[in-house]
Amino acid sequence: MGPNEDLLWEGRPSGFLYFPGPVLFLILVVVLNVYLLNHALGGWNGYLIPVPSWFPAALTTFSVDSPQVMIGIALLLIAVIYLAARWYQRATTVFAVTSTRLIRQKGIVSKDFDEIQLRQIRGIDVKQSLLQRMFGYGTVQLSAEGGGASAMGNEKWEGFPHPVRFQRTVETAQERTYGVQSSGSPQASNANPSRSRR
Repeated sequence: MGPNEDLLWEGRPSGFLYFPGPVLFLILVVVLNVYLLNHALGGWNGYLIPVPSWFPAALTTFSVDSPQVMIGIALLLIAVIYLAARWYQRATTVFAVTSTRLIRQKGIVSKDFDEIQLRQIRGIDVKQSLLQRMFGYGTVQLSAEGGGASAMGNEKWEGFPHPVRFQRTVETAQERTYGVQSSGSPQASNANPSRSRR
């Protein structure tokens, strides 16, 4: 940030955008692995829990190179990698509002910065369902004048954290710095949920 620039707001995309799919896939794979293990060990009389008392003895004679086990392990590795990739994608995406700019940063080692001056932002529309409002995220539609090659323009961000707070922060910063305010408002956005820009 510049010497006369203050950080006003910072946030990452909501985990509700990134994690439900990978977590569900991981749970299904774990259930499948339990089933495959159950089948390979000769069955648990139809019960997964509690584990029979003979389970440790059966485990010592269990063939790790059986096709069922190899498939289960492969799927488990895929599920873990998928979850880790989604976590990394969320952890390395940061939105920030300063006293003069809106910034989006991606990456940890090699970082990509996209930014736009607050004076270029013409409106911020916020859309939130009741469930999204309860968990503190929503969809933000940004409308702005075009900038340079790396500048942000008219974009839609889903899973945006605390969108109403973000909108108010931008509008307050615009008014303080430039004496202008973007036209978006939560009331207008919620009243017209079909409104969007492409």
